[in-house]
Amino acid sequence: MVGVDGGGSRTVAVVCDAAGEVWGVGGAGPSNHRNAGLFRAVRAVETAVRRALDQAARRWRARRGAAAPPRGGGRARAPPGGA
Repeated sequence: MVGVDGGGSRTVAVVCDAAGEVWGVGGAGPSNHRNAGLFRAVRAVETAVRRALDQAARRWRARRGAAAPPRGGGRARAPPGGA
């Protein structure tokens, strides 16, 4: 699961499994479209989510000692202890 908290000063994204274990956290600049503009707001959300997913993938590899989960196409595997 991915959750995003965006606002006028910063954006934070969190990746967690179904049990609620946090796998990655990423941050970026403001994502309030009224203050930052639509383009910058979308870019901030995209950047925060990408950073959180990258951190989750690194943690996955460290824990599994294997290749990262597939990106797009193919079937994704659930994280250890996950759904």
